[in-house]
Amino acid sequence: MIQTFFSSTRNIKFSRRACTPRRGFTLLEFEVAMVVFGIALVGLFPLTVMHSRVLRSLEERYSAQDEWYLTASQDRWARKLGAAASLTATDPGSMPTPPLLVADDGDIEYTDTGWTEEADPSAFEADCRRAAPAEGQTATWTFSDVPAGWYQVQATWTESPDQVTDARYSIYDGDDLLGEPTVDQQTAPVGEEYEGSVWQTLDTKYFRAEAGSAQVQLHGQAAGEVVADGVRLVLLENDVQILSLDRSLGSEEVTAHVSVNVLVPQ
Repeated sequence: MIQTFFSSTRNIKFSRRACTPRRGFTLLEFEVAMVVFGIALVGLFPLTVMHSRVLRSLEERYSAQDEWYLTASQDRWARKLGAAASLTATDPGSMPTPPLLVADDGDIEYTDTGWTEEADPSAFEADCRRAAPAEGQTATWTFSDVPAGWYQVQATWTESPDQVTDARYSIYDGDDLLGEPTVDQQTAPVGEEYEGSVWQTLDTKYFRAEAGSAQVQLHGQAAGEVVADGVRLVLLENDVQILSLDRSLGSEEVTAHVSVNVLVPQ
């Protein structure tokens, strides 16, 4: 028996209405949106009121007519980073001046073996000591009660073509030799000015004083004359600048935004 199958194709029509986005919204949708908006306003209003009250309280507490002091933290590591401080209405007084340890060739901190004193208006405090070409002369500057910290070692001298180009200094922290930098004493020192003299940082850029005493020695040489004048130790500290202050709305804390130029070795 032979069966014949007939397939018929139905015409299916797609409505364009289902693919076209609807314009506008219904009244019910608008009412629901307004209800949600009202709920949001009800929750926002107390926050706005509380914010205004706290801000007014802060403005009264930190009145523009009052003086406030930003005091560095007492924590050693916080001071090292330069990022922690407190705001107080009490004057903390003058901050301690960083130690500036200076010794001239005529001071009690200075001793020598075989050096000749001479007056020189261009020298630090108008005098210096000179070693004739020979080995074995030593000029020594001894600093006691040196606070622990990082220091730059600087020296000053009067230049002369008769002097050596590699005058050798020895730097000690207690009994520990930290370095032996050399300078050209035929040329004038280059650096910052202090009390009328220019001070040059020695090749040993910094050292950490831990023993409580420091010593700098200058050695005479057979190649030429060597001049001993002044030596100083300059404490290194991070350079901190306050950029802005932000007051907290929930407490009495004040956040200081600072820029720290790290100079102290890490």
